[in-house]
Amino acid sequence: MSGSSPRSLRRRIVLLVLPIVALAVGVGVWQYSPLRASHHAARLAASPAELRELVRIDLVAMGHHSVSPLLDLFRRDDDGLCEIAGDILLDVIHSLPPEQKLPRCLQIGEAFAGSSSGGQAAVLVLLARMVADEPGLVEPARTLISPALKSASPTVRAAAVRLMSRGGVGVEEEIRSTLADEAPQVRRATLVALANFTENPSTGADEFFSSLHDTDPENRRIAALVLRGRGLRTADIDLARRFAHPDPVERLRLLVDVRSDDGVNTASLLDRLTADAIPAVRVAAVRSAAENGIDLTERIRTMGQQDRSESVRWLALRYGRWMEQSR
Repeated sequence: MSGSSPRSLRRRIVLLVLPIVALAVGVGVWQYSPLRASHHAARLAASPAELRELVRIDLVAMGHHSVSPLLDLFRRDDDGLCEIAGDILLDVIHSLPPEQKLPRCLQIGEAFAGSSSGGQAAVLVLLARMVADEPGLVEPARTLISPALKSASPTVRAAAVRLMSRGGVGVEEEIRSTLADEAPQVRRATLVALANFTENPSTGADEFFSSLHDTDPENRRIAALVLRGRGLRTADIDLARRFAHPDPVERLRLLVDVRSDDGVNTASLLDRLTADAIPAVRVAAVRSAAENGIDLTERIRTMGQQDRSESVRWLALRYGRWMEQSR
């Protein structure tokens, strides 16, 4: 039996190797875009600010391949880098075909738990910008609110408040509760969210009254601007500031100055003060209504039956009877 010729042997080797080479080339081509996107993301982290715009262009051009490498940057403890990566991710998402946007947004939300505080804030900002256009994001976004509000980072908590105010993610009561946050920037985000809350544009002004005494001057300015936007005059805002004063002595002094003919909505003011936390202020409000002939009959009758202080109930009943006899 004769052996195979060298030419035949080479031919058989080529036929065996060719599919392997083709497969390797195919895998290399398939991996090229993700590897290139990872390279650009690494460049973004290493580039000075003036060169990052060029890297942005490259990353956006890579489309969905850039999402995972950019999300990896959210793990870095660098708030500025996380913010830039988030801005680029938003451009990437906007560049995608409609059917790819929701899956990529969900991928962004899933990155929250493993991200640094700067990365978590960037995730929340991105979702806040996308949730109005992607209703499928509402429920996943809601799951992030509780852990975000428990974050030690005020930036993360403020971003959570802004997310709650978008696309039905949060409700007004949830947003209002963050007015008690210790960080001024979180309270500021809450004031803006309440001012712009579309579900109930006529939100009561009480939260803005109390913010007139915020320790942060910018928050006080925002509260006053919101109240002016809701039709209150300077004199009304001055009264509101006194009405919401944390010192009950100042609230009592306000009652001394209240007159039924001073152009202020005195009935509304006194009605609010009848719900004051201090019994002496509640009684003084009832007495002021009676002495100025302001009809708070129903409210005073309710106080006479339900007020938590026995002395306030007794005095409310007394003033209520006196007002009825004076008609």
